[in-house]
Amino acid sequence: MQKLKTVTSLESILEAWDLYANRKFEAIVSHEEYSHSPSKDLRDLARLGQLEISRNTTDPEGELFAPLVQAMRQYWKGHYSDACALLGQWLETREYHTAMILDRFLECAFLCDQYRPAFQILNKFIKIPYYRDRLADDIVRSAHHAGLDKEAVGLYRDLAGSIRDQSVHQKAALSMVKLGLFRDAEKLLIKLFEKITGKKYGYSEDEFDALRSKYSERASTIEKQKRASSEDVMELGLAYLFSSRYDEALRLFETLKKKSASAA
Repeated sequence: MQKLKTVTSLESILEAWDLYANRKFEAIVSHEEYSHSPSKDLRDLARLGQLEISRNTTDPEGELFAPLVQAMRQYWKGHYSDACALLGQWLETREYHTAMILDRFLECAFLCDQYRPAFQILNKFIKIPYYRDRLADDIVRSAHHAGLDKEAVGLYRDLAGSIRDQSVHQKAALSMVKLGLFRDAEKLLIKLFEKITGKKYGYSEDEFDALRSKYSERASTIEKQKRASSEDVMELGLAYLFSSRYDEALRLFETLKKKSASAA
């Protein structure tokens, strides 16, 4: 008889967790079997649902979901550093995961500049096919900000087709620069300039050498001209790029992006 109760409790826990994972919080809270269950773990699942509705709940009682209840309480209180640590521990050590939990962890990690812990968790989940595309931007961004430039470049090359945020391309280029991969960084930044200006700057290896020779000494001259058209900004951006002033080239890229957005 005890075995039957155990199986029934597990089935109810899985059913309740499925509701939580699918964000059906009202269904969890309103279900008498969960909120008034003899099972402390089921009651804690009901508390998780309640947190999403009212942003508050009573103290957890069980062992299985109590850490997640505590983590989400910290999140809704705005204690993002504590929430980051607790959610990270949950994602690292438990098998009950949802996209919402992962998103909350990343939100807290980025707000608190916790890029290395974020990278460690992302490196676990990026191996799961469901998460591969949706986490591409975040894992490259995390690796770059954590100073893991080799990892950032390797992941960028592997996930380039899934990158959606243009700023992540920029961060990959800066990681390339830090690794001494100057030609790769230049090619990537040229592609970014192409997307903004709508013009092709696709160059062969010989043309890259010619461009470097042409622009490497021209940055100060073009700066003094103080012209503001997109073509002029592009000229100065190329001058910065091929004189190894990569941060300034990226700054001008942002200027071009804003001009393009305002003209749309």
